[in-house]
Amino acid sequence: MFHNRVGWILPMAGLLLLAGVLQAAETRPAVTSDGSLANQINLDKFRLIAVQHDGRFKTFDTLARSILRLMSRNEVLKRPAAGADKPVTQDAVFTYLDLMFNPAAYQEVRLLHVKETEVRKQLVSAAQDRLDEATRKAILKDGLVSAAFLQMPEVQHKLDELSRDIMRTAKKVENLRNAFAYMQRQNLQSLMRVIPPSRAESIQERWYSIGELKMVSSSHALHAGMGEISLPGMDFGAQQELTSGWMALEKAWKSGDAAAINTALDTLADTLARVAPQVYPPLSKLSLEHWYYKYNKMMWSWAFYFIAFVLLLMGMVYCWPRATRAGVVFFALGFALHTAACGIRWYLAGRIPNTNMFEAVTAAAWFGAAVAIFLELGPIVLRRVRNDTAMSFAGVLAVGGFAVWLSVLLVRGTPIDAWQQWGPVPIAGMIIGSVGCMGLISLVVAGRMARYQGLLLLVGSAAGMVALMCGQFMKVSLDSDIGRTMPVLNDLWLYIHTNMIIASYALIGMAFVTAALYVVGRMLTRPFADRQSLWAWGLLALGTVAIPLVALLPEVTIKMIMSAWAPFLLVWVMFLVAAIARLVWRKGAQQAYAAWEGLPLGMAGAVGGSARLTPGAVALSALNPAAVQPAEGTERREGLAKIFDGATMLLLELSFIMLWTGIIMGAVWADHSWGRPWGWDPKEVFALNTWIIFLILVHVRLKVKDRELWTAVLAVIGTSVMMFNWVVVNFFIVGLHSYA
Repeated sequence: MFHNRVGWILPMAGLLLLAGVLQAAETRPAVTSDGSLANQINLDKFRLIAVQHDGRFKTFDTLARSILRLMSRNEVLKRPAAGADKPVTQDAVFTYLDLMFNPAAYQEVRLLHVKETEVRKQLVSAAQDRLDEATRKAILKDGLVSAAFLQMPEVQHKLDELSRDIMRTAKKVENLRNAFAYMQRQNLQSLMRVIPPSRAESIQERWYSIGELKMVSSSHALHAGMGEISLPGMDFGAQQELTSGWMALEKAWKSGDAAAINTALDTLADTLARVAPQVYPPLSKLSLEHWYYKYNKMMWSWAFYFIAFVLLLMGMVYCWPRATRAGVVFFALGFALHTAACGIRWYLAGRIPNTNMFEAVTAAAWFGAAVAIFLELGPIVLRRVRNDTAMSFAGVLAVGGFAVWLSVLLVRGTPIDAWQQWGPVPIAGMIIGSVGCMGLISLVVAGRMARYQGLLLLVGSAAGMVALMCGQFMKVSLDSDIGRTMPVLNDLWLYIHTNMIIASYALIGMAFVTAALYVVGRMLTRPFADRQSLWAWGLLALGTVAIPLVALLPEVTIKMIMSAWAPFLLVWVMFLVAAIARLVWRKGAQQAYAAWEGLPLGMAGAVGGSARLTPGAVALSALNPAAVQPAEGTERREGLAKIFDGATMLLLELSFIMLWTGIIMGAVWADHSWGRPWGWDPKEVFALNTWIIFLILVHVRLKVKDRELWTAVLAVIGTSVMMFNWVVVNFFIVGLHSYA
């Protein structure tokens, strides 16, 4: 009865959680400090005008969000309201326009963000005599300063001093000054490249900005007797109409006439769409981009993965089939939404979404979830279809898909490396061929997967949940804006290299979960099988202790090495949770031990009241082994120790091959683009180090007796090296591959 009730309660609780996440994801309406003007302005049409910026077309809403985030690290502005206890939220589009038309109102608004705590302290110290106590505390807490603060002579002198420290603070000062420059009216106008040339023949032609329109308008007024002065490729009548529309908007905004502002905004939006309809992006695409950004790029899909993870874990631990089925449904919904988010981003960007760190993280999680689905389907297919039939069908898909891809390219004469010119048929052929290859892999390993079916869905949901949560809650570290790709990076070899590396990292992360579960299980059951086990535990302890000691160096902070330390910390946190659960729920601990050791079903029922052994029960560990020994003559089943070890090795085998392939493809691309295959760049070195760790794992596994423990510990260490390569090298070490 209890299981049945909880089986209904958990999905309902999950739906309530999801509803809350969706509501929080939507952007709130714009209000100003007086609470009146912005509420009367309708920005719905104007926020959808097209802007040519950063190598692509985007909505004005997207531009406003990105510029405001560059200034304040947030997509909305929170400013104090007269007579209100809490600050009010101001829409990015309204803020952008208000900064242009009413800049004086923002001189005292704390809008600019100082990221580094040490820089904040030095700036506040320089101007402490001119700041009240509340302002000093506010700046030190959130890092937001006003334009007036930065223009103080004392602050300017301190910024000049900090800019001379090239190693530590020069970059921070440059970022702050760039943010201040974005507040200037002329710069905001120059970024608004919203005017397509009337006679444009290609979407690649440069658009004109509002600043250029006003400059030409001023020149025309000064030289009124010299005939028409128009922008190159621009119809003079359309130019005059746009000039009049912009001047009307500026006049209405400064006067605070909401009705006139709405009329001017809608008229200007309609005029811009009519100037050059042959190159203007379709409204459907602009509306989709606005929806995508409004709902936080669908990062709230992590809630589905989270619900799926909880339900699948509960179903495994407590043997609740209804919870397991609900978990599979939520996993499918999460994966569908995750796929839609990647597809929408691909459509909007016009390229594969794997260029920046945000896209790499989300793409890796998607690939991990896709691999989990394929591997889980293998045993299911073989239970319904003969092995040779299934293999033949997957082989036809693989060979046929790639044959279509290659033959169409050869017939058309399209170069293989010009992937942007392939067209839909070759792309569809490549996708079908890739599905066929994944199908073949899943069928080959189906025999091994049958032992731990359902486990990879649990691991895949964990990977998807963590990646999307990072995308939603780590907005400062992970820039989620859709950017352009540098021309040198538009190369087929690079895309193969990047996708292979991303895929291998996803599998390494999933293997870490099963390895960590094994390590925790061994800690609580049989930690010391032989003397060699001491060396394995010593390595784990060494990594836990040595990595934070690196932060004692002057140039290193704990934030820099946290990503590499995280795998070790997670293992110990899981151990602590499992140890507490063992003390709290003793019957569950007995059942978990039975599952871990592979005791017969009857014994599991005797000690834990369950009729089924489950992988998730290991999280609760065990009691005294003597308390749950099987009766004489009964046979042991394959326990969780073997299951977790097998899953870890399967994932590591796939990641080992993909990582090696990615490194080779990277060398091919580097030789093609930079004239050398290997340059000892930090990213290259640590990618190779990650691969070497798993190469050592393979050889150690062949030599030691306690190979399961050594495999799990080395998998944790390999994940730490991978995280160092992916995060620390990218953000804190300057190199050809970094974002530092």
